[in-house]
Parts: sequence; C-alpha cells; structure tokens
Amino acid sequence: MVMWWLELLVLCTCIHSYLAVPCGDVCRYDRFEEHEQQLVKRLQKHFSCPNIFARILEPPTGPMNAPRKPPGHMSGLYTMNGKVRLTRWYKNEVGQSGNHTWAAHGCAFYNNTIIPKCVPRLISYREWGCLLYKALEDQQHLLAGKTVGVIGSILPWIECKLLTLGVKNIVTIDYGTIHCHIPGIKSNSWRHVAETFESSPLQLDAVVTYSSLEHSGLGRYGDPLNPYGDLEAMAQIWCLLKPKGYVIIGVPIGPDELVWNAHRIYGPARLKHLFANFRLVRSYCDSISKSLGKEQFKNQPPFILQKEPNGPETGSTT
Repeated sequence: MVMWWLELLVLCTCIHSYLAVPCGDVCRYDRFEEHEQQLVKRLQKHFSCPNIFARILEPPTGPMNAPRKPPGHMSGLYTMNGKVRLTRWYKNEVGQSGNHTWAAHGCAFYNNTIIPKCVPRLISYREWGCLLYKALEDQQHLLAGKTVGVIGSILPWIECKLLTLGVKNIVTIDYGTIHCHIPGIKSNSWRHVAETFESSPLQLDAVVTYSSLEHSGLGRYGDPLNPYGDLEAMAQIWCLLKPKGYVIIGVPIGPDELVWNAHRIYGPARLKHLFANFRLVRSYCDSISKSLGKEQFKNQPPFILQKEPNGPETGSTT
C-alpha cells in the first residue's frame, strides 16, 4: 500500500512539473486567423521555443501498458471537441522503440536494393514510400550540401537516400537510442537536443519526417499521454529550423480521425494545426479528404513546407 501511494505521489509531482511549463499556442485549437492556400488553411501561432524544449525535459511518466481508450478528462482534447472522429485499433508496443544499431555498411542494402528498385515487400506502404523518394529527388536543390534532420527513424532508409542526394550532414533525432556507425549520419536523442537548445541549438536547413508524428502522445510505445503530442513535435521541428528552412513530411491523410491508439489521420480540422507556422510549397496529393476506409493509414503523400515567421504572443498559458 505504501509503494502504491509513493508511485502516485511521484506521478502527480511529475505531471505538475510538466504542466507548470506552459504549452501556449501549440496546444490551442481556436481563435487563430486562417489564411487561404492550396489544400489546407494556413495558421500563424506563437511558438515559445524555450518552453517547447523545457517540456521535453520534464514530461509526465508514460503508461506501463498502452491504454485501451483515451482518459475521460482528455477525450475532448484528443478529438478537438468532437471535430475528430474516434475509432479503435489497439496497439501495445511499449518498450519497442528502444535501442537500435546501424552498422557502418548499413546503406549498402538500401542503395543496392530498395532505392533503385523500390521493391514492394521491402518498403512499408510501398506507393507512398516510393513517392517520398521522388519528393526527395525533386527537392535535391534544397538538400544538397545542407544539414538535414530526420525525425522518427528506426531504419535508415531515408538517411541513406539523403546521402545519395549529396546532403552534407544528416542528424537523426529520436526518443529512443540509435547507435549509428554510418559515415555522414549522426544520431541524437530529443533529450540531448532539449538540454543543449539554449547553449548550442541545432540549426537545420531542412527536416524529413515520415510516418512518425501521427503516433506522438497516444501511449502506443509507452510515451506520455498528450493530446497535443503531434503538434508539439512539429513545433519542435520549427524551432530547430533556420529561417525559411524546409520540412518534407508524410502523415496519414483523410477525413479527420483518431484511431486509438494506433495513429491519427489528418483532415481539414487538424492538419492546419500540424502545419501551423509553415507555408505549403508543394503537395503530392490533390485532396486531404479522400476516404479510403481501412487503408486510410497507408495514404501518406509527402508535403513540402517552408518555415514562416513566428506569430505574435497571445498571452496563452495553456
């Protein structure tokens, strides 16, 4: 009984510390001016980068087991007060995003097999994975000779492609630990990025992230429950980019849906918040509302975004 109360005290203390660092506009859905652009409205928010990274250093404790449904007091936040449909596809992969090792010769497999042939059985969601490669090739002029971050990698299939395009420095950032021995690729943890943000922040020319952000904050991998986890992750990327830097991103697109706890699907209601403070430069789809039923999560066309200036302070203490 004593241990139960001790664990509860530690959890409550940790959550209070986390909430003491305000999230601000990142964690708000309303009262933002919308601007017209292709496919999705453009929003301008105020991002407090010191606060955004302070929240990484003091997160609440993640669940021991992936929760089967959103906690009642968070349900409205997860669904944007009913704007996002809630369905179920339960996944419990706690502890599976831990340590990974990339051998020095790791890119030989991708360069000789996947990159030139785009073999269906070797790339998940083959059509969209191959389309991401095409997007990277199309944007080579933005990437060659630059410092590029990659967010959410388990295998270096994106990193190896970037090396073939002449990227000068590649920085892979993940919540787990990646032991990378591939020349030209450096691995980093989000905690280290946050700890050094004030003294020596990363300055990235571009960021590539694919099939990653839609999982943030759902507890599937043991991560802390956070209705705004994906929006905070995108704000973190914004903070690491140089002015007018670029993001090449793929997330599931379709009618707004939270498929608990597997992933999110982004439509008109949530995608504009994910892309806040970015301008849409190019998209590899013609609609963000096309319904594909059970195959919706595979619909991850790339988007090319450019960093826009920060919005004015709103005084929000969310």
